[in-house]
Amino acid sequence: LAGTVLRHFWDEFILPLAMHIRRAGGDPASGMSALDSLVLSNRPVKLALMDLFETVLRQGLVAPWTAVPSLVALCAYPDAAVHQQACQILKNYILEKRLDFFESKLIDAIQSLFELSFDISAQCGSLQSSSGKVLTEEMMEGLCMLYKILAVKRQTRVSFLKVLTRVFAKAFSGSAYGSKEGGDAPADGIDLNLLAFSSNLCISLPYKYVEEPLQLIHSCNSLVCQEASYVESSLELMSKHSEDIKAGKSVPFDLKLIGQKAASISLLLEVKRVLRKVYSISDNQIANYSEKQGKSSKDLRAVKCKAAAAPGTMVALSLETFSGVDINSEEHSWVSQCKTFKKLMKQDAASSYTRYVPKAQQSPCSETTNLTSDMTTPSSISMGDRYSPGGGRGSRYDAGETPQSAAMPMRRNPSRRVPPKRKLMDAFNG
Repeated sequence: LAGTVLRHFWDEFILPLAMHIRRAGGDPASGMSALDSLVLSNRPVKLALMDLFETVLRQGLVAPWTAVPSLVALCAYPDAAVHQQACQILKNYILEKRLDFFESKLIDAIQSLFELSFDISAQCGSLQSSSGKVLTEEMMEGLCMLYKILAVKRQTRVSFLKVLTRVFAKAFSGSAYGSKEGGDAPADGIDLNLLAFSSNLCISLPYKYVEEPLQLIHSCNSLVCQEASYVESSLELMSKHSEDIKAGKSVPFDLKLIGQKAASISLLLEVKRVLRKVYSISDNQIANYSEKQGKSSKDLRAVKCKAAAAPGTMVALSLETFSGVDINSEEHSWVSQCKTFKKLMKQDAASSYTRYVPKAQQSPCSETTNLTSDMTTPSSISMGDRYSPGGGRGSRYDAGETPQSAAMPMRRNPSRRVPPKRKLMDAFNG
């Protein structure tokens, strides 16, 4: 009976209270910042919760996996006294005893982490929807501490980083195929706040080995390769209806969804750009990692990162380097989102994605399995088409180029870049 009552209060009151942030009622004239006022007003409750979490888990009174999402979320709480205890409890009662519990709850943990971080940012006024900056240095302090604990075991570290990019894949899949029940697209489309949070976290974690940023860059490249063609073909279609769009007439496509997908891909490109700049990742390293289909060799696992700043300033440098993407959901936000997508794709030399595609992403239905086989993409774009969104095929190869030379990975000649076939959004550049 006592156990039943405890589990009832645990699920109905304790876990929700851990995620609750009471609004600060501080006096602006006191000179205290909004963040400091929030931390001070919530500190007694959070510290009492940490003591309760430790007592309950030490005595085994509840299922330990139920505490994982809340404890991970509290690692981002901008109060050292709270996030240090949260990290220590996770280490003592979850990670060192039942690591499988932690890995099985990673997706829920990232969702809870986002909800708490977003709530804190919104209340403190640090949320920047125009640039997609959700996390602050104060929040990252505890998350960096958690990641250092996770990074001790490679498999846990790899699983954690996979979840950060999996939210992008899930967002693309949900917007493309709709919910399982009704089959319709979600009413709110893609949650750009969640994707912006994930991108902030990807660039701000303290990576020690070059394998870690390479894993994220490889995942970003794969998602861009799969999803960019949808946005490009949509922009091509939009240019044909530019007059109707300017006149406010109905068009046969969802402008908001196109903007959201463009912003999502832009966030991936920003993650890649920041990681490459901060950790000095070269084209050859990316190509070598991709050739192994994301499985790094034992030699690579021991290579340490060449950080561009001291460990204590890496978070600030990464967040400062992050140029940002507009994640607003206003009526005309799609215009700036699509323009940002166009700019970042050009900067990233978008056509390089058609040069080398990991074997795992090649179409299983193609007759061959070499690099010239067609990819399975939303608009069924062929490798040799050089990103031809309208479906029309131009010249498959450059002058003097053979299919064999075109099939060679970009790492053999990284300076060889093919410009995009068409200018995108010409109708909206004026």
